[in-house]
Amino acid sequence: MEGDVYSSEHIELAAKARVVGNVYYHLIEMVTGSEVNGSLCHRTPAELKHKQLDVQQSSIQPEIEAVVVEAAKVSN
Repeated sequence: MEGDVYSSEHIELAAKARVVGNVYYHLIEMVTGSEVNGSLCHRTPAELKHKQLDVQQSSIQPEIEAVVVEAAKVSN
């Protein structure tokens, strides 16, 4: 997946997950083999919920967590 990822609760990157961008998270689990080409940025749930509201208002789907996990399953 290309682009920044925001998760206000829990995000899990599967073994073949590849993110090109920053990951903003409260709780992250990375399985051996997953890859992030960007920064890992810890945030409080309140900070991330605020960002989720911004994403919803800009008409982008807020289900980023599911997209990352599904992208990992599909891409490799």
